Amino acid sequence: MRRFLILLSLLLLVGAWVGQAMMKDSGYVLIAYQQVSIETSLWVLLIAVVLLFTLTHWLFNLFSNWRSPAEKLRRWSEARGDRKAGTKSNQALDAELEGDLWKARRLFIQAAELSRTPALFYLEAARCAAEQGDEKEAHRILIKAAKESPESELRLQLEQVRFDVKSGHHERAGELLSRLAKERSNSTAVDREKATLLSAKRDWNALLPMLPSLQKRKVLNSSDIQTLRRTAALSKLNNLEETSRTALDQCWEDLSYEAQQDPEVRRAYIGQLTALNETADACSQIIKWLAKHWDNDLAVRFSELPCDDPDSMIKTAKGWLKQQPDNAAVELVLARLSRRAQLWGAALTHYRKSLELNHQAQTLIELTELYLQLGEQREASQLLSSKNAPLQLPTPSEADRTTRHHLTH
Repeated sequence: MRRFLILLSLLLLVGAWVGQAMMKDSGYVLIAYQQVSIETSLWVLLIAVVLLFTLTHWLFNLFSNWRSPAEKLRRWSEARGDRKAGTKSNQALDAELEGDLWKARRLFIQAAELSRTPALFYLEAARCAAEQGDEKEAHRILIKAAKESPESELRLQLEQVRFDVKSGHHERAGELLSRLAKERSNSTAVDREKATLLSAKRDWNALLPMLPSLQKRKVLNSSDIQTLRRTAALSKLNNLEETSRTALDQCWEDLSYEAQQDPEVRRAYIGQLTALNETADACSQIIKWLAKHWDNDLAVRFSELPCDDPDSMIKTAKGWLKQQPDNAAVELVLARLSRRAQLWGAALTHYRKSLELNHQAQTLIELTELYLQLGEQREASQLLSSKNAPLQLPTPSEADRTTRHHLTH
């Protein structure tokens, strides 16, 4: 409103100034060309120019925005189709929420046939068919979608690959991916699905060399790369073609540096060494790794390894305790090693300290067993009672005891 008042005031001022100027002098303009001449006042000429400009501008806008009846009908038909497609898709989503996948699939197909962008609706219909276990119908829908939406062909073909991988048709998925890789080299989407296929096939020898390139090109994020690398390494370690130290060492050497640094992979390697009775090498390897990077699980694994020299292991664990003070895992390691060396007092002390730092059920069980082994039944009972106190378990009444007595006799 304020802008309108300001504009109106400016127009009144300009009009007053122009009127005053016209009263002072009307001016004179002569336009002559060959035998034709036009005489007029200056102000009439200016008004004629303004009117001519306004008329030209209006005619230009009229013709530029003019549409033929056929064009208007086409646009109206497309808009009507989009509205109907939206209605059908909403009905399909409601049917899917109700669990009626057959109805949802039918409605998604109807929405696709009405829409100018049918690919998304066809994808949803194919997904519904796949969830119903109707693989042939899902493939038929995707093929139809690719014909009607050539611009979405890659996305539809990749969806077909996902269906094949999920349903276990790895060979068919591999053939389609090979063709797509030739047609669309360096496609991140194709490489991502290829990595998924190789993981599903557990073809680690083919997948592992791809991971550095996939990570560099950011085909997969760092978390997914790490998961794939770990899964592949664990599978190779736990499924050796030959159960021998030579085969184990060769498998370990074939793993990448990143895989060898993974804590879970290291634990699997120690497990394989232990299974081959290479406990001395397992102990030395754990000590070497923990000197560079601490891992509580590896430290606890160290206490589980059989060894002919427990005193040396205790000395090593005491060195860890200096580096990791108030560490429940190290206290548990020392408790186990002391118990193995029959150092009962030290074992009790370290068990209690570990339990104080971290109330673990395994530590509680082992300490209770040690009390019973030493003939300290009362201490074992008190330990269990004190640790179970937070549960606030009810004490059975005399009626409960009587009922139990009748039920057991």
